Amino acid sequence: MKRQKEHYIMLQCAADTQYGIPTRCLCGSRIINEVRGKEEYDTLPGKRFFTCKNYEDDGLHYRHPWVFGVQEKIERLTKRVKESEEVILLVAKLHKQIEHWRNRFKTSLSRFMSSRGSASTENRS
Repeated sequence: MKRQKEHYIMLQCAADTQYGIPTRCLCGSRIINEVRGKEEYDTLPGKRFFTCKNYEDDGLHYRHPWVFGVQEKIERLTKRVKESEEVILLVAKLHKQIEHWRNRFKTSLSRFMSSRGSASTENRS
């Protein structure tokens, strides 16, 4: 019973990790690009898969359709691009604010220096 429970937990882990383009299988083997040959019953001949080198149909090895893997990867990359665009826009806004405060500081400093200079001139008189 315990062994069966461990097997089900491992199957669940395998199912949860099949997202995007896999680089390694759960068993540690490398992933190969498999192209299914033309078969009479297949409606999509030449269908591609990311498949474990030691694939067995026991649920513990990867055989992930190529289209789904690439689609999920594109979705993640699109999300990262949108996040990067937001950061770039924020950096531009911060740059404008820094320039604004730098100009205000320069103006205040020049006023202070000119008022200090006029005060020292009055003290000498």
